[in-house]
Amino acid sequence: MNTRKKKISLLCLIMCLVLCGSGCGNQNADQDPAKEESASSDAESKENGGKQEESGAEKKKESGGAARQDENASETADDADDADTEDNADDGDKPQGSPAVQIAVEDLVPSEGLAFESNGDGTCTIVGIGTCTDTDLVIPTESPDGDTVTLIDELAMYSLEDVESVTLVNYNYEVGECAFQYGEFTAVTIVGGTPTIKASAFSSCEDLNTITISGCDIQTEATAFYNCGKDMSVVIDSCTGTIGESAFQYGDIANITINNCELSMEKSAFSSCEDAVMIMLSDSVLEMEDYAFYNCGDGAELTIAGCTGTVGKCVFQYGDYISIAISGCELEIEESAFSSCEGLDSITIADSTLAADKYAFYNCEDSVAIEMKDCSLTLEDCAFQYSSLESLTITGSEVVMGDSVFSSCEDLTEVTIDGSLVTLGERAFYGCEDLVSVAICPDAGADDEITIDDQAFQFCEALETVVVGDGTIDIGDSVFSGCGENLSITIAGKGYKADDLVDGLQ
Repeated sequence: MNTRKKKISLLCLIMCLVLCGSGCGNQNADQDPAKEESASSDAESKENGGKQEESGAEKKKESGGAARQDENASETADDADDADTEDNADDGDKPQGSPAVQIAVEDLVPSEGLAFESNGDGTCTIVGIGTCTDTDLVIPTESPDGDTVTLIDELAMYSLEDVESVTLVNYNYEVGECAFQYGEFTAVTIVGGTPTIKASAFSSCEDLNTITISGCDIQTEATAFYNCGKDMSVVIDSCTGTIGESAFQYGDIANITINNCELSMEKSAFSSCEDAVMIMLSDSVLEMEDYAFYNCGDGAELTIAGCTGTVGKCVFQYGDYISIAISGCELEIEESAFSSCEGLDSITIADSTLAADKYAFYNCEDSVAIEMKDCSLTLEDCAFQYSSLESLTITGSEVVMGDSVFSSCEDLTEVTIDGSLVTLGERAFYGCEDLVSVAICPDAGADDEITIDDQAFQFCEALETVVVGDGTIDIGDSVFSGCGENLSITIAGKGYKADDLVDGLQ
């Protein structure tokens, strides 16, 4: 099979993938534990990055691996030239990857001329590029002698030149450490199978502009794609498995799409991808460990739709996002997960069940409008404290807030909260200096329950109107103390002054 036919076959596969993808659907102002914890993590991540580069440099200096590749290449060149690799298409006894994307081996013609080393047990290792001259490299699953490939050896394709793309199809073996490190290709495609991508296997491939992983049960180890890319797009579709620690850290990534997956993302998996403009997580079960997307984005749009799982500590902390949109999700959001995000214009949450731990959206900046519609929400202490909010609208079945959830949001001017069960913890909106109007279940019926704890709106000096609907109402002490003299309060249709409620609603 000549090079031209292989290019046509590769193009057909990529077109199929695109078509498949398109159908898928604090009171203590001086203390910020989120910042303290994240600073130590960032330092640790950068230290790990330094170790990664050092490791790569050391291996780059080793000549033994390269010498072995050349030796094996010369030994196997004649056999590779005569081998009929199309016979390997009949591979029905081997796993063919996820049912979502069944790609048979015959859909692509494996590259010929690679250097193999037999393990003597019916398996073999790819040890080098050999005599292969393909610009679109398709990794075979068998050697010309019929041995099953179980490993691409360490450094086997190190600093690979004159290759435009690397494709692994129905791949059920390991890509060894640094196997493709410093390669100059522009695309990596992994479809089907159960591949294991070892540490630094594709790290520092700086010319990459696409990584597509589809229909796999994939395991990527630490730093697998570390420091990769040039305005790169990463698509992970219909996959299960694990994205290892720092796997894509420091990548020059513009777009990240994860769809229809069940994945665990380990610590700092995509952290410090500072050029991202779009992150889309959809229809997936995701366990995002601490700092998974820490310090990502450049005016990015972050969308999480139809997902369940956990957003770990500081996962999106210090991100540069213009919008955060969460819809149709059931998520546990841990401490400081979205804290100190910059550039935000809006946070929109719809049709979701969220439990947000303390400091979850702490100190988010730049005039945010927050809308939470048709949600069941539990917001722990200080969840949005010190954030630069302009307006807040919450509707849903249950809205339960801990203490100081929106305290010291000094730019907040308007609050509307509506639900059949609403609880505002102590000092929930304490010290919101520019807050003018508050409506809490204004159209509530007799069966609704409204609880407003002590000092919930204390020292909201610009507050002019408060409307609280009907139902079972419990109001704590000094809820409106320190507010403006002209404050008008209506509770269940009856008018009050702030002084009337110093000791609660009698």
